[in-house]
Amino acid sequence: MHSHLALYHDFDGLRAWKVDYVDAIIARTDIAVAPGDYESRLFVHAANMLNAILEEREVGKIYRAEDLTSDSSILGDFVEEITRGTVSPSSEWLESAIRTEKVNSHAGRRPQREFNEWQIEVIGKVVDSRAWEIYESLGYARPGFIRVFLDP
Repeated sequence: MHSHLALYHDFDGLRAWKVDYVDAIIARTDIAVAPGDYESRLFVHAANMLNAILEEREVGKIYRAEDLTSDSSILGDFVEEITRGTVSPSSEWLESAIRTEKVNSHAGRRPQREFNEWQIEVIGKVVDSRAWEIYESLGYARPGFIRVFLDP
């Protein structure tokens, strides 16, 4: 979420993202968004992007970005996975790739901010509980505030 929000912040004229599809999510989940509030709609989009992992796991193995950029053996496995074994990078190439400057720099340039109550509600209503389970299986901690939305 923080990476998405930082990316959106870095672009002036945030209207570059077509997020009309979130209207259905907003209606289905009864999220309050003022008409024309594009920034809030982007937040709903960012929360919904966490659900993409449900489709991604059906396509192939899931890798954590931080592992791909720090562990040459995992990067090598990834390259072989996405090329269906047709490319096997050399250990020299893999080590060089790991040492390359990180390109996802928008996420770490500013401190992470706390989510406000509305944002927490959006995350709780939009992100599927099965997605949280997959993230946990990958080693990510489920945010504490999510329990409020999952417990009856």
